[in-house]
Amino acid sequence: MELDNLFQSKKQDLCISFSIHEKGINRKRLKRHGNERDF
Repeated sequence: MELDNLFQSKKQDLCISFSIHEKGINRKRLKRHGNERDF
């Protein structure tokens, strides 16, 4: 049971870091389109 909880939190961490990574990619994409503003 404890192992399952550990797995769940690891999965959540992965999702969070993935969404942060996605936002970074979107920022770069926006800058490439001529929007040199930082968000």
